[in-house]
Amino acid sequence: MVVIKPEQQLLLNQPKKKSSNNNLSSLTIEDYNLDKEFKKEVTEYSVVVENDVKKKKINAQLDDSSAKVEGTGEVEVKEGNNKIEIKSNRRRWKY
Repeated sequence: MVVIKPEQQLLLNQPKKKSSNNNLSSLTIEDYNLDKEFKKEVTEYSVVVENDVKKKKINAQLDDSSAKVEGTGEVEVKEGNNKIEIKSNRRRWKY
């Protein structure tokens, strides 16, 4: 028989503390360069790719490895303007 004291149970169910550091430390697009040098303060970038490109891999690193980032990995692109957002906590980078 296993007995769990209430203090232990609370500790097991305690959610992870969200990171207050939502800065990216890097942003890259496979085989292409951003239109300007990456800086944490800049939240919008452009990249021009050939019309026949269908997918591109986006990489983003965070200052705080415990924070979460969304919008990276292989993304589909189509001819014309594509708006892709990289999100970390409540901050967004666009290109």
